[in-house]
Amino acid sequence: MSLTELRTSKLWTWKTLLRDHTRFLSMLPNYLAAYIIPGYSLTPTTIESVMVTMNTINTCPYCTGLHGQLARMAGVDKPNPSDAEVV
Repeated sequence: MSLTELRTSKLWTWKTLLRDHTRFLSMLPNYLAAYIIPGYSLTPTTIESVMVTMNTINTCPYCTGLHGQLARMAGVDKPNPSDAEVV
C-alpha cells in the first residue's frame, strides 16, 4: 500500500485525476452560483459546513484543513452530535 493510499484510502491515478477534474469543471457554473448569484447563493456558514462534511467522507487532508479553517472564519459552530438529523 502506498503512502497516498494510507493517507486518503484512495488510489490516485491519471485516470481518476482527469475524471474528477472534468466532472468538477462541468459543475463549476453551479458551484459559482452558490457563492455569487443573488437569491441563489448560500450563506458562507452553510457552504463551509457542507464542505467540511464532504471532506470528512473524502478524507483529503489538504481540503479538510482548508475548509476547516474557512468554516471557523465563517463562524461555523463546533458540531453537536445531538443536533444530527437523519435525512
